[in-house]
Amino acid sequence: MASLFGFGGNSQEVTTLKAEVARLTAESADLLQKCRDVEARTQAHQPQAGTDLQHFVDMATISIFGIDLNGKVNAWNSRVEELMGQKAHDVLGQMLHDVLSRSNVTPARTEVRTSL
Repeated sequence: MASLFGFGGNSQEVTTLKAEVARLTAESADLLQKCRDVEARTQAHQPQAGTDLQHFVDMATISIFGIDLNGKVNAWNSRVEELMGQKAHDVLGQMLHDVLSRSNVTPARTEVRTSL
């Protein structure tokens, strides 16, 4: 009898699934380390890279915000200010979940949360 997830749960299938989960876990850890390495290299070149990125974010005609690996807001353009009703100087460096919980714009908050 097949289970809800499409396999009967025999030992070979379970072993295969466990191996796949272990592979994906290792791959995820590797990707996270690569992200941290890129962030470290970017910070080493931060003066120019940060200026270019900030200019792009500021000039965009769409809402753009950014968060670092710790979940802190590190970019927040004027379109997001309009959408969320919070100024960049008030949210930069704050945890995104704290910023969203303070927002009075429920539809916008839902849209931002689903995009993460």
